[in-house]
Amino acid sequence: MTDSTPDPELLREVASALRWAAHGGAEKVERPRSAAVAASATAAPAQTASTGGRLRLRERPRFDDPSPVQTPDALDAVRARVGDCTRCSLHAGRSQIVFGAGPAPARLMIIGTGPGVAEDSAGALWQGETGKLLDKMLGAMGLRRAEVYLASLVMCRLPEGGQPGSDALKSCTPFLRSQLVAVQPEVVLILGEPAARFLSRKDGPIAELRGRWWQLVDRHAIASHDLEQVLAQPALKRESWADLQQVMARLGLRRH
Repeated sequence: MTDSTPDPELLREVASALRWAAHGGAEKVERPRSAAVAASATAAPAQTASTGGRLRLRERPRFDDPSPVQTPDALDAVRARVGDCTRCSLHAGRSQIVFGAGPAPARLMIIGTGPGVAEDSAGALWQGETGKLLDKMLGAMGLRRAEVYLASLVMCRLPEGGQPGSDALKSCTPFLRSQLVAVQPEVVLILGEPAARFLSRKDGPIAELRGRWWQLVDRHAIASHDLEQVLAQPALKRESWADLQQVMARLGLRRH
């Protein structure tokens, strides 16, 4: 491939962003001053701000930037676009991509930080003891795992005790947004401080972020404790249950 050959994936991203902008009522899009700026803006979705005639990219990717338009088989299309992803360094430590799973649409979507060793091995989120706890929590809410859409900030195994870096977030965020668009949940439950901080764009600890509603794009969102922390600190179960009760009230569910 020569330097003059268009990148098909880059063109798809540009086209989908333009379609979404038109859907939102935009009448024109200003052309960036350089091709380098355009490539950076497309590869790492971020809003730009004009400062003294220059374009400045935000350091962190935004979740509420334009997402690819839905298709009849939206989730399959998103997974196909992920491919055998090598967009960030996390791919070197994974055995497989752990894509989101569940029905679309779904009333509840749960988002965690990323897969660990057990999830990487199984190819599914929340396995082992955390999986058992999740199933127990959902059962208390009158739900089954098959009724809920499960996703995570990043799709490749995280290092033990590690958090996703900016390169991983920039790579995975468009695909997480696309899943949110496809699933159209009434409520998004976000588990763990890293996911809560990134998606709320607030830097406080989980103790300050949990239990409060905010809008994630156009969805009702609330954060709670990471399930591994709940297992390690049983005292957190009371707070987690209080958060789940808020979700149940929003969805009109009864305790089982």
